[in-house]
Amino acid sequence: MITTLLEMCFADVNLGASYDLSGLNEQDTVKALFNENIAVVLQAKDDETFAALFSAAGIEAVKIGTVTEGTSVTFKNNADIFTFDVPATRDTWYKTSFLLDQKQSKTERHRSATIIISISRFNTGSQSV
Repeated sequence: MITTLLEMCFADVNLGASYDLSGLNEQDTVKALFNENIAVVLQAKDDETFAALFSAAGIEAVKIGTVTEGTSVTFKNNADIFTFDVPATRDTWYKTSFLLDQKQSKTERHRSATIIISISRFNTGSQSV
């Protein structure tokens, strides 16, 4: 969840957020931030309308944050509080994503080349591959 919530601030400058995960009722902050449970994170312009629509549909919605002006993102879960600098975190995220993409792209090119070679090796007719 932490990646999703941080990424929501990466698209603009001077955009931060303040999150309070206490309403999720998870005492372990690491589990709250890094869980892989099925969930949906949504942004809404009108909190009251959003909550009313979900409530009418029988869906529990928990408000966990608000947008802030600035360059920090704060996460609170019960007594734990963590603050991240958006530009620094964004730079780390972009670098890591770029390096992962480079590694995966090389792997994909290598796999493609291997498949083409394997197909060509077994091509005994006049058909081209």
